[in-house]
Amino acid sequence: MDIPPQLIILLPLALCVLMVVAVVLGRRIAIWQIATLGRKSEEGISAIDGAVLGLLGLLLAFAFGMAGDHLQTRRNLIVNEANAIGTAWLRIDCLPAEDQPPMREHFRQYLKARLRQTPGRLSTAEQPTLAALTSSLRAAIWQRAVAAQPGCVTPQAGALVIGALNTMFDAATSRLAAANNHLPLPIVWVLVGVALVASLLAGIAMGGTPQVNWTTTLIFALAVSLTVWAIVDLELPRYGLIRVDAYDQLLEDLQADFERAG
Repeated sequence: MDIPPQLIILLPLALCVLMVVAVVLGRRIAIWQIATLGRKSEEGISAIDGAVLGLLGLLLAFAFGMAGDHLQTRRNLIVNEANAIGTAWLRIDCLPAEDQPPMREHFRQYLKARLRQTPGRLSTAEQPTLAALTSSLRAAIWQRAVAAQPGCVTPQAGALVIGALNTMFDAATSRLAAANNHLPLPIVWVLVGVALVASLLAGIAMGGTPQVNWTTTLIFALAVSLTVWAIVDLELPRYGLIRVDAYDQLLEDLQADFERAG
């Protein structure tokens, strides 16, 4: 399930506010317990509070590590696709001379379509049309390579072209899969839920104090919400502050080389 880009701003902001509200609510619950049930205030953090805070830290570390791995994978796959397209372009020289110009033109169109398929560069309505175009270009490249293979100088030369095309198409598929591979939303909601429970317990622990410790409360809420913001931003590197756009320059430079090649 994809994470909507709006979560970059909305989720951390809403979480920060809800955590502060949960602290205040927890303190009111504690005051009510003291007034009606005779519950005595407790000093420090109980074993349950510590266990919940530990669970929150574990979930944050798990989510942050997974998001970081996803980001690095996306970067590596962009590099892999650029290398695969560049290698396949060079191996067009193994085809018969009459087949090389149309094949290179197909490559230019294919790379242009792949650049347009980059998440964040096109609307949802355009995606099916562009996917169909990319598929048709892929089929045209493959059919022309297969048809030209018997005319190659040696069978091994034709096999080099076919192998390079396979690698190029596989790289595109892997990159598309990685772009849609996000931290599952149920894990995000569990993280939010544990953060709110931890805040509620922290408020209950303040039941015996004259007033809410706003400094500690705000620092706690901001620290957790900023960590959640970083996790979501890592998962959506096309929309927030942490981006992979610099790696797209590899494909754009490749496109410029293709155009200069004529």
